[in-house]
Amino acid sequence: MSTNHKTNLGKLQVELQKGDPSLLEKLAADLLGRLLDVQILVSKAGFQHGGDAGTAGRQDRHLRIECKRYSENTPLGERELQGEVDDAVKRDPSLEAWVLVSTLTLPGFDVHHFTQP
Repeated sequence: MSTNHKTNLGKLQVELQKGDPSLLEKLAADLLGRLLDVQILVSKAGFQHGGDAGTAGRQDRHLRIECKRYSENTPLGERELQGEVDDAVKRDPSLEAWVLVSTLTLPGFDVHHFTQP
């Protein structure tokens, strides 16, 4: 990765961490929606059943996106994330994928932490 690329990613990270909370959710929904060619809607504020955005069954897709604006000092909560996954699966048993988008690299977290038995 070039120095310029790292600098730009750092600027984006700072902006997403301190800016409008909905910016990360909207950006993630737009980018993933374009990648998968499916409409992804951002949820309203409040309890969101394990996701800030999702497909809501559109185009027969069942995806949820959870966005976390972590700072360098934010304690990482595996239990909290597992609860988000559990809520999403309870809400939609046909869930294809639960996608975590974060402003911080989450060391030690991988797909195996959040798979359902």
